[in-house]
Amino acid sequence: MIDFVSTLEGDRPTVEMRVVYDERDGRLVHTHGFIGDGTGMLAPAAEAQRAKAAFERAAHHHGADYLSVAHVPHGFRFQPEAPYRFDVKAGELVSLPQPATSAAELVKRPRK
Repeated sequence: MIDFVSTLEGDRPTVEMRVVYDERDGRLVHTHGFIGDGTGMLAPAAEAQRAKAAFERAAHHHGADYLSVAHVPHGFRFQPEAPYRFDVKAGELVSLPQPATSAAELVKRPRK
């Protein structure tokens, strides 16, 4: 889920997120957010439209082969700079382990 501050008065807008991933390895190729008042594209009956919009945007840039769309669960929080993938077998979005050493630290290390 993406946190944001709304300047609109009243209820907090509805936020729906989708990820588009490569079916072969779970690599995320696109994230797509929908923000609104719960009607139109955010109406419960519009799930197929949201998936189609996310898929079409990703396919435009990456081609349509091997791409699938998944709903990001409500309350899921993407952590800044954390890598993610879609676990195809488990059917869920997962964070990948962070490398213990940054690339900059590897460059500074003397070779043995």
